[in-house]
Amino acid sequence: IIRKVKELGHESGELDKVIDEDDLYLVLFINTIQYINQHYKNTSKKVKISEKDIDHLFYLFNKFLK
Repeated sequence: IIRKVKELGHESGELDKVIDEDDLYLVLFINTIQYINQHYKNTSKKVKISEKDIDHLFYLFNKFLK
């Protein structure tokens, strides 16, 4: 999946050519896990990730990768 995302992004010009598969893995997966952990770890309430959270993550990904 990561390789295909990289190829599509490079071909379309939407992804900086310097970004490699390791960078994508870090940005897409590790940052998502860290975001969830940071925002929801210290709560006793049942956690549901909102559409607003998802939209914000996609916004950050877009900014990180350009």
